[in-house]
Amino acid sequence: MKRFLVLTCALLSSSAFAQGPLSEPEREALIDKLKALREAAVSNVNTKFSAATAAFKTGMASNSAALDLYLKCVEKVNYEEKNRSSQDFREWKRRNRQIEDPAFAMALRHQLNWFSLTLRAAAHPGDIDKLAPEASKMIESLLITAEEVDSKSARDELRKPVTNTIFAQAYGLGGLKVEGWPMTPLPVSEVYEKVILPPLRTPKTTEALRAGWINRIKCEDLTMMRWSGDGDRAQNDPLSPQYAKFLAETKPQLIWEMEVDVFKAGDQRGAALRMLEHLENNITHHKATEWERTFRELVDPPEKKVAADATPNGEPS
Repeated sequence: MKRFLVLTCALLSSSAFAQGPLSEPEREALIDKLKALREAAVSNVNTKFSAATAAFKTGMASNSAALDLYLKCVEKVNYEEKNRSSQDFREWKRRNRQIEDPAFAMALRHQLNWFSLTLRAAAHPGDIDKLAPEASKMIESLLITAEEVDSKSARDELRKPVTNTIFAQAYGLGGLKVEGWPMTPLPVSEVYEKVILPPLRTPKTTEALRAGWINRIKCEDLTMMRWSGDGDRAQNDPLSPQYAKFLAETKPQLIWEMEVDVFKAGDQRGAALRMLEHLENNITHHKATEWERTFRELVDPPEKKVAADATPNGEPS
């Protein structure tokens, strides 16, 4: 270590360093410095992850615990770090009606849950598929408690990427990026498409894949029914224009995509029969013609026709 420090100092202070070739000891010192910087960066990230994970676990215990953590983070980021007085913070709390909303506190709890999963995905990016069952449970939990998060402030918070939250600011995680992982649990379609369904697209798991799709469609249906209106409670108008359009156009399209996905994963016989039934029941859908074309390409692909039209010697008949 002493040799490393001496060489590094010599390199930084030497005018010859910028003009001549590197000696072997100098190369080794630079490589050692690079390794030390990388190790320090990894250690710093691990420290942040550990502190955040512990705090988030405490916050997920109850609605009140989630709100307490939220307030501590607000005070730290917006007041302590900006040298603003505790009196200013108390005044902010007094004026902020959002923190009195039980739905907002429940949304914070769900947000912390998703942030915790996101940290695990970031720590082990090669094993994101292993988080699929927990992601599915989290979405189901969110929608089971949909009535408890049925306010605009709650929904807005849940739609916010976790890296844009006050929790991320307080724990230095605003720059966190995880390829292939949604940074918010809403919309649920992205969670299913990126996390839950991909591991199920195998010939041995076509039943589980279809079950996953059915859950996805139920979740999207419930989300649209409860949260698609302009007011705080779309549930009061279950056939809002947005929800009516979802039922008439989007839901049949999702069902079709489900069967195509299952067909490609391996259950060709069962999926083909269900696709025909779906076409029969939705023949007036604006995408029915497109569905028919897709069905023909799946059941009787062009390359199969070319092979059938060729002679045994490979020459066209």
